[in-house]
Amino acid sequence: VEERLRESEQRFRTLAATVPQLIWTAAPDGSVNYLSDQWADYIGLPVERLYDWGWEQVVHPDDLPSTLRHWRHSIQSGEPLEIRHRFRYRDGQWRWQLVRGLPIRDVAGQITRWVGTCTDIHGVEQREQDARFLAELGERIRLAEDGDALLAEVVRLVGTHLGVDRCLVAEVDEQAGVLRIE
Repeated sequence: VEERLRESEQRFRTLAATVPQLIWTAAPDGSVNYLSDQWADYIGLPVERLYDWGWEQVVHPDDLPSTLRHWRHSIQSGEPLEIRHRFRYRDGQWRWQLVRGLPIRDVAGQITRWVGTCTDIHGVEQREQDARFLAELGERIRLAEDGDALLAEVVRLVGTHLGVDRCLVAEVDEQAGVLRIE
């Protein structure tokens, strides 16, 4: 029995080391107790800092309340977890992750642990956000009544999309030799 357990553990660790996803396991109460080797490379921190509930430190602050709400709901209900949120990458940038977790149950139906993955979906999420932005921008342009209103709306939407609170727009009139900045 011990030999089979060691073999099973070795198969799990080999699988976890070869897939591109970040693998994790958690106790029935949701506290993380295993992270695959890829975690240290991805986040640039020792994985020991993420055990228990330490993983919260790498979730974007805007996403953390929703992430905790969904995770706690899954823990209490036993329903699988599937959320999208941002993790701080080793270079300090925030990257979108698809997080999935499944409960593992014993023969009595009690959750004995959670097993999950985090998949980097940053490119997909960015393309989806860009498509939504372009669709909204196209609609606003279509509805604009005059050039000034159009420019103001485009600047507002671009600023929101880029996550900035100020945008400068430069208008160049080469014939008059004028550069106007708003």
